[in-house]
Amino acid sequence: MSRGEQAGPGLATATIIVGLVAGGVVGIASAFAVGRLGGLGPVGSTAVVVLLAYLAYTVVPWLKYPPNPPAVGSADTIGERTALYFSFVAVSLLAVVAAVLLARALLARGPWVAVVAGAALYVVVVGVAGLVLAPIDEVPDSFPATTLYAFRIGSLATSTALWAGVALALTGLTARTWRAHQADVERRAAAAAL
Repeated sequence: MSRGEQAGPGLATATIIVGLVAGGVVGIASAFAVGRLGGLGPVGSTAVVVLLAYLAYTVVPWLKYPPNPPAVGSADTIGERTALYFSFVAVSLLAVVAAVLLARALLARGPWVAVVAGAALYVVVVGVAGLVLAPIDEVPDSFPATTLYAFRIGSLATSTALWAGVALALTGLTARTWRAHQADVERRAAAAAL
């Protein structure tokens, strides 16, 4: 496959597949979260779950292990680099789940206390993991910095667009389903009143 095919149809296909999988997993998590995130309704709960997934799966791992263009880095260390990256992703995802559980447990003390405590837990866990897990710095000094920067920003922009699409699709579907449910409840109530 040529670079042009990878950059065009290959990237589009991969992004669609990853978006469908991410949407499915986050949709299930959103369905579980409805009614469990304080006073948030279904659409608000879905938006929060998507935002947390985006931060924990994309943004925070990107900060620790930013992507490099193809063929940058040693082929001998690709297994180690992959293991480090996915270990950090796993820690980040588990930490966000723990942060949400802590926030839910502290919700009676007030939403700000709950959110700040959950966020602090996440930052501490991810910060410790970031210090413990080995850094990866295999970009040669001769590699053009502008090319590296453009690749990394492009990668983050693609992931952000994917998550924005997931957010729009899931919140839109959730809103439509919730409106239909509410209309059905009102019809039944009106029929029962007759």
